[in-house]
Amino acid sequence: MIKRTSVAVIILLALPFAVRAQAVERGSSHAGSLRFYASIRHVDFRNFTYRLGTLPPIRVRNGRHRRRNDDDFDIDGVEVTYGDLTGDGHDEAIIVVRSSAGGTGYFSNGFVYTLRRGRPLLLTEFEGGDRAQGGIESAKVKRGILIVERAGGQGACCPEYVEITEYHWDGARLVQNGAVRRRELLPNDPLS
Repeated sequence: MIKRTSVAVIILLALPFAVRAQAVERGSSHAGSLRFYASIRHVDFRNFTYRLGTLPPIRVRNGRHRRRNDDDFDIDGVEVTYGDLTGDGHDEAIIVVRSSAGGTGYFSNGFVYTLRRGRPLLLTEFEGGDRAQGGIESAKVKRGILIVERAGGQGACCPEYVEITEYHWDGARLVQNGAVRRRELLPNDPLS
């Protein structure tokens, strides 16, 4: 009888934790969810909620979002790379979101997410632009340095060069390392 009572008490005490675990597991993968992660690599940034400038949050599904009205944006792609930018021995997620508003502009925004207490946290953003006017071609972390390649040229349509900017994390913000380097493109060169 004592063993059955002990088992019943243990089950009753454990029940709230089991219900909480189910709620956490069912949570969506955006930053406001109840889900907790062991690694930033487990966060599904292709199914996530982003803020682009002053727009309301935009929910991306499978790396895409279709605009609902004239004040909305299409999200045409989400690219994610990983690397330890902060020097804590854990990777951050480096994300480039590509968007358009229905005209000729094709914009890119850069984000750095880290994991704090098992939840994705926006650490910082880095500048993007419109195609050959600062559009992000790639972003990656190499040996603790964020390397961002942006397209440049006379007109937004036609990149003539790539600007390569390197940043380090100083504990509070991204700080540019040295001067921006430029790589000229020949007429038939691919950007990446």
